[in-house]
Amino acid sequence: MRRNPSPIDIDIAKSMYRSSSSYINTLFYDGPTHTSYLRPNRAWEYWFCNKLPWKEMPGCSVFLPKFLNEKYHVDKLDVVIDPVKGRTTKAMDDIPEGYILSPQDSAVSLFFDDEHYENLHEFVKSVPSAVLYKQMLSVIDGYGFQISSHGFGGFVCSTANNTFMNHACNEEQLNAGPLESLSLDEDGVSSYYFDPVQARRSESFGVHTFSYRSVKKGEEILMDYKHLRDSGEVRESEKGMCEGLGIIPIDQEKDPEVGHHRREEL
Repeated sequence: MRRNPSPIDIDIAKSMYRSSSSYINTLFYDGPTHTSYLRPNRAWEYWFCNKLPWKEMPGCSVFLPKFLNEKYHVDKLDVVIDPVKGRTTKAMDDIPEGYILSPQDSAVSLFFDDEHYENLHEFVKSVPSAVLYKQMLSVIDGYGFQISSHGFGGFVCSTANNTFMNHACNEEQLNAGPLESLSLDEDGVSSYYFDPVQARRSESFGVHTFSYRSVKKGEEILMDYKHLRDSGEVRESEKGMCEGLGIIPIDQEKDPEVGHHRREEL
């Protein structure tokens, strides 16, 4: 899925090309028109969430009411040095169950669709001297996670506190994570194809983290990294944390801010 009008226009031009002397131009449909369909008007979202069966599904009944109400937002999270993990995130106050942690993440996150990600990989491989691009790729691979939702498929790299939430090694430690299902009914089956909520807010669904239970002040915020992968599996390098092995060693004596946990071996 294309993220902006220009590549859509290019695709349309290629598909409509006939020969060097014959080209049919579109009059009423182009990239900007297409992207407007990917982001339905708010009126559609309002209508959708006030009709059964959709009004009872998590996107309408759980996510929107809390996302649009600052009462359910938790911004007081602290990133601290950890001797094994490098950095980790802790609660600065008690957090009730079902609250959104660092809701501003969706506004300050970097998004790379699958095509951008693959092109960046190829560019860094073919131009080794492109140091800045190599560093950009390292950031995506280190802190990014996969996302697949309406209108977007690729990688997200948060630039807020959620970046430093580490992996929970067991169910007892697990206290945060995404809403696992936003569009499925009670039988686990999607009963519709038109979803203006997810189409309008695909970035939000891919980034926002909820407290799965009550979290005490000073407690570490831990999620299950399987949610960060389309495969649903945790990487071997990440499993090592549960055995006391950090992915990147740090030397706190030289610089307490040096070294931080990365989500993928580079």
